[in-house]
Amino acid sequence: MSYQALKTVADNVFLRDLYKGFFFKLAFNVPVLSGLYWTTQSGSELEAAASWAAAALLYPLNTFKIRAQVSASGISSISKSTTPIIHSAYRGVVPFLLINTLIGYSLRPLFSEGKLSEIETEVKQTLKKEGLL
Repeated sequence: MSYQALKTVADNVFLRDLYKGFFFKLAFNVPVLSGLYWTTQSGSELEAAASWAAAALLYPLNTFKIRAQVSASGISSISKSTTPIIHSAYRGVVPFLLINTLIGYSLRPLFSEGKLSEIETEVKQTLKKEGLL
């Protein structure tokens, strides 16, 4: 990429454009991260279900974020005649929830409280054995 191409991009991108949709994404990511955390913890199925339900309800915020980011760009197809966002706000929510829930369950052996305390005990025993603790 040449200097002139970088200068053109820098001149056309305003700082406020870089953060369009930031609060939508932040509000959406809180229940998603909570859902991932609670899914990795054994015995916390109720908390995980509540977090994923909140993520499903807030899923349209992800669509709002994308629309906010591309609305002023050349790739946007949004115009005054574009239909309201409501008809497509939940498009993709089921695969998103399934994949992320499966990721949480696959991480359970690594990040559960039981596994972490087991690792901590093992590390402490090794440090005592080596005379470092």
